Amino acid sequence: MFLGAGASIAAGLPSWQDLVSILASELGIAADFADGSFSSMNLLNIPQYYQNDRGRRSLITQLDAALASHGPSPIHDLIAALPTDLFYTTNFDHLLENALAAAERDRYALIVDENDARAYADHDGVEIRKLHGTLGRHESIVLTRRDFAEFRHRSPLLLGGLSTHLASHTFLFVGYSLSDPDFGLIFDDVLRNMDDMKQFHYFCAPAITDHEREDLNQRGVKAIALAEWSDGDASAGLAAFLTSLTTATSDLTHVKRFFSGLRRGATVPIIVSSRTHEHEQYVFIPECDLHVANEVERALQLLGCTARRMADRRAIGDSDMLAGHDLVLVCSPFANQVTHAVFADPALTEHGPRVSFREDGGSRLLLIDATRDEFRGDNPVRADASRHYQERALVARYRNPWNPERHVFVFAGLHALGTHAVGHFLSDTSNFAKLPDMDTPLEAILTVGYSDHDPYDYRYEIEAVWVREHGAVG
Repeated sequence: MFLGAGASIAAGLPSWQDLVSILASELGIAADFADGSFSSMNLLNIPQYYQNDRGRRSLITQLDAALASHGPSPIHDLIAALPTDLFYTTNFDHLLENALAAAERDRYALIVDENDARAYADHDGVEIRKLHGTLGRHESIVLTRRDFAEFRHRSPLLLGGLSTHLASHTFLFVGYSLSDPDFGLIFDDVLRNMDDMKQFHYFCAPAITDHEREDLNQRGVKAIALAEWSDGDASAGLAAFLTSLTTATSDLTHVKRFFSGLRRGATVPIIVSSRTHEHEQYVFIPECDLHVANEVERALQLLGCTARRMADRRAIGDSDMLAGHDLVLVCSPFANQVTHAVFADPALTEHGPRVSFREDGGSRLLLIDATRDEFRGDNPVRADASRHYQERALVARYRNPWNPERHVFVFAGLHALGTHAVGHFLSDTSNFAKLPDMDTPLEAILTVGYSDHDPYDYRYEIEAVWVREHGAVG
């Protein structure tokens, strides 16, 4: 990501043009154009004039006043959710840092000057590289014409790192205008020198002409016209584009959709069955449970949580543990004692399950109580070559019946084969995006099609999703 001043406008901060207008007004300098804007040259000259006239301290004071006391915008929250570890910015504000902290990604290296670049030369993790300095470190600020001229010579490591990263990474530029001097500096000093070795990058433009689009393309940059993402509204278009990008790429975003309420650092018990059910001749339940537990643990790690695996027979007698944690229950009430306790007495909580598990003549059923919808699962033990079969599984989120301030997350096949399929479902984190993004109880039914020839060669799909909201079924 490469962020310019436009990325901070949604948080109430001024654009570069707005900041220069404030300085020009105090100096009595009129705008260059009828719309009140200034040329690229004067975007650098006017801060220089202000410093010449009133001193560096007054210039920094104006900068601090213009950029202080603002929190991250939804745009910054979306940016922080993207699966990138490398952020460049020419912004002075702390909005990106605050957004990363809010997303519990606060273990980043902040690189502002040459000393930081040396210190973090071998850093492995999230980096924020602030080319033009940052508030609170006033000696790092690059704002005047003289600052820009000196920056090229005093920051060889920062610019060298930028050259390396632009050659080896695909960048998304957000919050820049094609007329921004700092954006031109990037092209003049870095991209233009790459010739045929340049990497393609992407540039979010509020609006763009065909000539500008082609010019960017010739320089190795593909334009994304934000106005096309929201009926001509570039600001809404940026939010729509970043939301789409985040939904498409962010494992963290997908996982958070389902594991609602979990906080970084939490310990989450994953409760698995402790025995092989006498009717599950086809495959051992514990093997399928552990397949799901492995995928749940991977998802929890993305959230910064720690998984703690427990056998159901140990957990069922530990009331303090059951009430004190968000719980993950693997396997159905037919084999997991804790799952059985939750589904056997939904009256424990008004937020309890509306799903019933039943056995019926050798088959097992999932019943949706409110609608009486019925989902039947064939027993793999009785499968033959005469037809294809279906198994069902439940992926659900409820309030913890022992403590409504916590959650219970259920992954339960009617048979072991269904639980195994849930493990495959969880292995693709984008599947979580198919579930509603709501902090309410929900149930999703997974339908698994298989044959007796190779039951593990199955296909699955989410057949139905129910979300409880104000007592309704949707």
